[in-house]
Amino acid sequence: MPPLHLIRTRLILDFHKSEAQMKKITFKQAVKWAGNSSQLAKKLGITRQAIHDWNGSIPEMRQWQIAVLMAEESDQEAA
Repeated sequence: MPPLHLIRTRLILDFHKSEAQMKKITFKQAVKWAGNSSQLAKKLGITRQAIHDWNGSIPEMRQWQIAVLMAEESDQEAA
């Protein structure tokens, strides 16, 4: 069974996929949001090597995951 955070992310992504196309998040934007590539990996529940393997281009599924996490963080800050 996949980790709970991945199940939750998948459910959220399935819901949001029916919405309008989201703006692409660049690798630079994602790293800036997280603080550094190690923190980005930690937030996504993956290894630093996986981040490195992207070669600066974030896979589509990770784009959605990052967008959801950014939105959740923004909502928490607003509350």
